[in-house]
Amino acid sequence: MGDPSPKMRASEIILKTLGVKRVAAWCAVSEQTPYQWLVRGTEEHPIPLKYVPAIVRGARAEGMSLSFSDLWPAASDLSTPEAEENQELAS
Repeated sequence: MGDPSPKMRASEIILKTLGVKRVAAWCAVSEQTPYQWLVRGTEEHPIPLKYVPAIVRGARAEGMSLSFSDLWPAASDLSTPEAEENQELAS
């Protein structure tokens, strides 16, 4: 069996590594919202972009190593100023 799909990887990160309660708190959303993201998201955009920086900042603040593209794989292919700004926000 190969590597998990980007959506499955994001799901594992949210559900098992970070925990829904922490993600919801970092993003100021209900605990149901991360589940909705994972159901509705796509392979390249499993989590809504506007929440990715908050999740990455929260994880890093707690000593976890998490990159922007772990939760938003489409970012690895982008080199636009907006993508670079979002990656800076996540740092």
